[in-house]
Order: sequence, then structure tokens, then C-alpha cells
Amino acid sequence: DIIVQKELPIEKSCTALQLVMTCIIEGMSLFEDSFEEILFKRTSIPQDLSKRLFYKKSQIPNNGLIDLTLPYDQLDRFFRSLNFHPLPNDIGYPKLKLNNRVYYIDKIKLLERSIVTKRGSIFISESNQVCFQSADAVGCFLKIRDENLKRIMIDQFIEENQLLEYKLTSQKLYSCQL
Repeated sequence: DIIVQKELPIEKSCTALQLVMTCIIEGMSLFEDSFEEILFKRTSIPQDLSKRLFYKKSQIPNNGLIDLTLPYDQLDRFFRSLNFHPLPNDIGYPKLKLNNRVYYIDKIKLLERSIVTKRGSIFISESNQVCFQSADAVGCFLKIRDENLKRIMIDQFIEENQLLEYKLTSQKLYSCQL
């Protein structure tokens, strides 16, 4: 049964950890405000179990593999849903398979809303950012980890995967082939 509940707005940039912490803080406040009512009146609302939602670890979309052909906003939500930084994440990290290697990507950043090359392409900008083309935008990977979850430098990632560099001209990336 539901004793007390409250709907909360979720910020567009909210991570999994931020959402958990917001719910804990609001839950403590609701408990404090409702303590006497809970203690003496014992009122509750029966929970409609047919409307309850939960997801198992085994239900992470695409088994946690990153699909760079999706729209950028969907990719961003996927990354934020698995971001518990600085705490460990027992659910899983977004995984990128590239050249028979597995990498874990902690965070992405939007560079521009445009299509400059083939969806799903990964390339290097002249400022040495590892970029990707989603369905509708160019983004970059901000933190990359190896198969042991150890942080690796961008230069190492570029070298291991022999990525090509493409120049930025007037803030536009020009097409590349991998």
C-alpha cells in the first residue's frame, strides 16, 4: 500500500544518481511531514499492482551496447540512466564494441545538431575529441574506460582503433569514412 506519494519534476540533465538522491531527500521530507498521520491514522492507498513498473538488470536496452545510430537525445538519456558517478554501478555501464574490443563510455556531449557523415561513424576532431555521428547530431565521448573499467586516455583509444582525424572548418565537420 501507498502511505504518501509526491510527483517530482525530472530535470533534462538528471542522472540516475541525482534522481535516486532527489527521491531519498523528498521521501525523508514526506515521512517527516506525515509521521503523525502514519502513526495514528494508518491511512493508506491500495497500490494498483497492474500499474507498477520495474526493470531488471537483464532488461537494459540492447544489453547495454551503445547504438550510435539512435537520435542524440535518446543516447543522452541512455547514458544518464546508467550514470551513478561517483558511486559504483552494479547495473552496468554503456558499452561500445569497436574493432573486437569493448569500451565503456561514461558520458557524452552534444557538439552540434547536424548530420555530417554516416550515422554510427566514430572519428576524431582536430581538437582531438572522439566524435560520433548519431541519427541527428554530432557528439563526443568525454570519458572512456577499457574492458577492465580502467580509464584510458583519448590518445590511447585513437591509436588502438586507428581512428581518422577530420578538420573542423567554420564549426562544421566534414564527412569521413571509417
